[in-house]
Amino acid sequence: MSHRVKPTLLAVLLMVMWLAAACASKGVPVSATHQQADQRFNAASSALALGQPERAVQQFQQAMVLYDGLYALPQRTQAVLGLSRALSESGRVEEAMQCVQQALTTDLALSAADRSQLLGRKASLWLAQGDSEAAATAALQAQTECQSRCPDHAALTVLQARIALARGAWVEGRDKASQAGLLAADNPREQANALRVLAQAELKLQQAQAAILAAQQALVIDQRLGLPPRIALDLQLLAEAHAAAGDAARSAEYRQAAERARAASDKLR
Repeated sequence: MSHRVKPTLLAVLLMVMWLAAACASKGVPVSATHQQADQRFNAASSALALGQPERAVQQFQQAMVLYDGLYALPQRTQAVLGLSRALSESGRVEEAMQCVQQALTTDLALSAADRSQLLGRKASLWLAQGDSEAAATAALQAQTECQSRCPDHAALTVLQARIALARGAWVEGRDKASQAGLLAADNPREQANALRVLAQAELKLQQAQAAILAAQQALVIDQRLGLPPRIALDLQLLAEAHAAAGDAARSAEYRQAAERARAASDKLR
């Protein structure tokens, strides 16, 4: 009797496994609204990466409306973060802050990770306005929400390094930037951010060769990612680092290259 049941059970198990695999391969169909929202978001992100913040603002706003209709809070949070950055890079820092603050106060169902990202963005905006104390407070709140579980732990550490530099704590800034570089091993964009801050810290500490090395590494990453605005920043840092090292010729070369990169970015706007 048992010899007859075993093949039957095996056949049932195989059939269940086959059906599960077939369903998984098809996946859940994505609605046209989801696709449209994602397209707007991706277009905005691309525009921002190319140094076109005004174009990005419109696309992020459209994505937010679509995500609102879908009650897609994580995606909406990413759109808010993108919009605030685009507004900031357009010189509309107060609007960027209002955008972030509104999300923090109205979206009560936000996850800890989303709140952490929004608080980190708030800290960056305070820093852009020259208020390092308010930036430090918001960064601490972001770190409390995030701890070590959030995927943007490296970004928060870069932010802490920037705040340290704004306060004149060069050694702390260097240490935090170095730590961020290690945390961002799997995130090239954030690794480049960490390297730029590290180069700035090394310059403040009068370590020109170390600054050159960090800025050069950031440049290689940003060239690979194809980010003209970031490349311009890297070239400017290399110009400053070579000047500090006493190499006027290389400094002038990098300064001219930075100007050309900025001009190219402006033409893309």
